[in-house]
Amino acid sequence: MSIKGSLASDTGPSASGWSTLDRQLAHVGEHVGFSFVLARNVDDPAPVDPSGIADYCLMSIGGRTYEAELSVDGHFRVTHDFSSSGEGDRVVVRAAAFRQRGRRDRMKVGDEWIIGADPYDHADHLVADDELEILIYKSRIDLPVKLPGSDLSLAAGKLEIGTGGKTVTVLSEGQRGSGYTHAGPDDQGHYHVLYEPLAEQLHKSGTTPIRFTVPDSGGREHVTEAVVYSP
Repeated sequence: MSIKGSLASDTGPSASGWSTLDRQLAHVGEHVGFSFVLARNVDDPAPVDPSGIADYCLMSIGGRTYEAELSVDGHFRVTHDFSSSGEGDRVVVRAAAFRQRGRRDRMKVGDEWIIGADPYDHADHLVADDELEILIYKSRIDLPVKLPGSDLSLAAGKLEIGTGGKTVTVLSEGQRGSGYTHAGPDDQGHYHVLYEPLAEQLHKSGTTPIRFTVPDSGGREHVTEAVVYSP
């Protein structure tokens, strides 16, 4: 029986929640799940039970090696935090499943991975492997705001990201340390609310609604709404 490997990630919008595309996108700081399965061949991609076929699976993500956990549904899974990756980085992710023969060749000792080189022992057999590439991006909010009066201060406003139970409220840098900034006016009389959202503040769907509210001196709120699009 011929065996092939299939590697997928859960970053970005997908009907199934997973994508096997060779090149994918992830936001700076995003926690991305990876799943590797064994299949019979290209024409039959349904996952097969790795029991008796592969004993362990290693994933290399940007030079860091993980031992993947085997889930009850036969998927080898790893979650990686891309906080240390920068905008524009291209991160290669490779998964490889092995059948142990004799003593296991690849073991983690402390913080280091050791590859055995015993000439009297059989090398572990590579059952299947696959790889994909992650391009790291970063979202930026640049929201044009038209102020109807001179008694409005953008620094007194609030920026709401998301909807429902996933709404995050961001205040200005002057109100709470790290927050949104503002600039302007531009040549069209617009001011701009500027903010770099975190990965967890953006919807996986790729469309995240935002709402900026600023009160005037009489307490009346002025609202500007828009949508942030992400891959």
